[in-house]
Amino acid sequence: MKLSLIFALAFIVYRVGADLPSAAKKRCEEYTSIFENDTIELQYAYCEDIGDGRGY
Repeated sequence: MKLSLIFALAFIVYRVGADLPSAAKKRCEEYTSIFENDTIELQYAYCEDIGDGRGY
């Protein structure tokens, strides 16, 4: 439950990120990166074909 709540909050903050100060936006991106990459380091160069038919 806590994990899904954190993910939902991170997603909401990401969607309204234009109104956030840059430090807060970076922090939210780091939270999202924890779940996607198991690290707070942002991985912009990473790409993987997950086979969902939506491109590479």
